[in-house]
Amino acid sequence: MEKQNLNIAKEKTVSENYFRGEVVIREVLNEESSLEQEMYHVLFKNGAITNIHYHESEQILICTNGIGIVGLLCNDTNLIEFKTSNIESIKILNEDDVVCIPKNRLHFHGSLNKNDFSHIAIRRKHIIDNNTERYASTIWEIDLLNNLLKYDNSKINMTRLRIWEIINSEIQKCID
Repeated sequence: MEKQNLNIAKEKTVSENYFRGEVVIREVLNEESSLEQEMYHVLFKNGAITNIHYHESEQILICTNGIGIVGLLCNDTNLIEFKTSNIESIKILNEDDVVCIPKNRLHFHGSLNKNDFSHIAIRRKHIIDNNTERYASTIWEIDLLNNLLKYDNSKINMTRLRIWEIINSEIQKCID
């Protein structure tokens, strides 16, 4: 059994394609400390937010500081033809709130406006797929768009810009 501290656990390097803004991720539980779960303490600085993504296992978020946001997209969301109706719900998150994001559901989360926000993120490391245990992946917006748009960076960038204009507009409606 190992002891960890949320605020000084080892910092994890992340791809800039996964977040909008500055994020600090501390890996609290890893392969050495837990066989079944992974746990991160995530600090979203100055309005940072995740890009759209999904996990192959549920993700539990426990809000630890500040005011944040989580958005869940509809099951049939087409990122290329993204529109307001693809957003199923957006919730404002306060300190001590807990949310469970269903597996395989596109979503985003992070800080609200220009504030700092932090949460603990917990999810299962492995899933059973065709009677074989394997790592439960996270699939990001950039991966989905690369597949759909055949790595055409111009089209990908335009699509991402349009998606986030819509999402930011809907977030603004939640706080007005």
